[in-house]
Amino acid sequence: MSNVAEEITRHYRGNWTGKAGTFPTPGHGPKDRGMSVTNAPGAPDGVIINSFNGGDPLQVKDELRAAGILPQRGKARAIPAPGPYIYRDATGAPTFRVVRKTSPEKGFYQQHLDSTRQWIKGLNGTDPVPYRLPELIAAPADEPVYICEGEKDADALAARGLVATTNSGGAGKWRENFASYLIGRECVILQDNDEAGRKHTADVTRKLVAAGVDCVTLALPGLPDKGDVSDWLAAGGTAATLVLLAAKAWDSPAPLRQVKAAPTPLRKFGSLTAVELGAMKFDPLGYVVPGILPDGLALLAGKPKFGKSFMAMGLSIAVASGGLAFGSIQCEARNVLYCALEDSNRSLKSRLNKMLPYGGLPMRLHFETVAPRIDNGLVDMLETWLDDHPGPAFITLDVWRAVKPTANGRGSAYDDDANGIAPLLELTKRREGLCILVLHHIRKMEAEDPFDTISGTNGLSGVPDTLLVLAKHGDVSKLSARGREIEEYEKALGRDRMTGGWTMIGEASLIGKTSERQAVIDALRTADEPMTAREVSDLTDETYSNVRRRLTRMAAAGEIGKAGRGRYVYPCPNSPNVPNNPRCPDDWDIGTDGTGGPDND
Repeated sequence: MSNVAEEITRHYRGNWTGKAGTFPTPGHGPKDRGMSVTNAPGAPDGVIINSFNGGDPLQVKDELRAAGILPQRGKARAIPAPGPYIYRDATGAPTFRVVRKTSPEKGFYQQHLDSTRQWIKGLNGTDPVPYRLPELIAAPADEPVYICEGEKDADALAARGLVATTNSGGAGKWRENFASYLIGRECVILQDNDEAGRKHTADVTRKLVAAGVDCVTLALPGLPDKGDVSDWLAAGGTAATLVLLAAKAWDSPAPLRQVKAAPTPLRKFGSLTAVELGAMKFDPLGYVVPGILPDGLALLAGKPKFGKSFMAMGLSIAVASGGLAFGSIQCEARNVLYCALEDSNRSLKSRLNKMLPYGGLPMRLHFETVAPRIDNGLVDMLETWLDDHPGPAFITLDVWRAVKPTANGRGSAYDDDANGIAPLLELTKRREGLCILVLHHIRKMEAEDPFDTISGTNGLSGVPDTLLVLAKHGDVSKLSARGREIEEYEKALGRDRMTGGWTMIGEASLIGKTSERQAVIDALRTADEPMTAREVSDLTDETYSNVRRRLTRMAAAGEIGKAGRGRYVYPCPNSPNVPNNPRCPDDWDIGTDGTGGPDND
């Protein structure tokens, strides 16, 4: 429905604040704001006009009736829905309007203002202008302009904070001179889902391209037959999602000025050749923490209460301040958002104070303790935050359980995990210089490969660019990492007793012999006779399976020796290696010392 109070405010060059307008009292200067107007459906004419400095509201209403904004006395004002749509010139003055025909007729007609400021049917030579022209001119030059096929669509997008316009008269009526208002701007032409819409999109594209305007066409997904952007919004589409779809359209590898009726693919499926791919140049992989945490989506898993949140907080502080991560790695400053979704503000402040006992709170570090799930608006909220904080960014979601989508029961657990976390990966691909770190838990069950301990299916661990596992191995805490574009590593970590933060000691492989493997050597050294894996496990207080694998690896490396099948000694005796069972070569032990054969089976 038309906002009559806002229309009155604009007519008198006043100010509209969202619910009411103020404007000059007749006979006062243009800066005067002695009159106010608000919508009031039950009041005469549907509005209430007040004066604060002696003006006559009835006189104002008479002027508005003469201008065709209010109905003549004794006549009910017909307020069509939607419309009428007022077209204004660059100064904001009304030039013509589009009115919906009343039932049983359908369609729209145009009216212009005559010399007495009355609305008269037809344009009578009035030059058309783009819809919402004053708002278009006032918008920042770097804001994209969405070109729709209808005033209702443009108003719907404008209500959601986007810059939108259209032309009067419907499909095929876009004028070439409209391009003069769009030079230097990026335009997204939204296509209605019918043949007329496709032809209109091609026509607008052709005229804008001819004038040198950068533009791209966009066919919205899921539109019903004859559907438009208003239908898409009514079905749950959001402004943030529309911006993302437009960004994907701009990222097309084909020339954007190719004039075709969308949605024609600008590159044929499977047409990228090895030669083309080889000629492509890409920027070096960016890192939040150099050599440790690259841009993209990362999953950090560890046992509950083992220090994942302290690690995430430490990284957030280091990145937000441009300081040292793990006590030794220099980071480049970024905007940081830490979503501590299992904390209260009180506990979050306590951890922050513990980690920064001497103060120095980073200005770029932001916190949130409440957020929706991924399938209920989280990505849109992260998009909004990123828009408000441009540039490279680091976001932590602590923990996965708090943001994972609710399973719909229609797919497998693998599909639920993979589809659940995929929107976060897509977000990092859309936003250059973004890293999202998701905190998660590991299983209680031991595994030789630390990444097999990550809770959930392979669908969850297979999507992120980088996997990190924080776990204790003997006397040493270890951070293990594996990723698509990084070299796999294992780093030994220590803990600062005062702050709770993590520090990096060095390569875990260089620490292992003095921790886990040293414990094995100590147990064997003190024994009076060769020991079994079970006996070593009991002495070192480690699981049998881990000790058994470690003994095998140490024997193969020559760090310890074998005295018969399944028995180990230290130091390693200098004797030839023989198989345990000569009859079965597949059962031979590499590095076995001692006697083998049937008697040892």
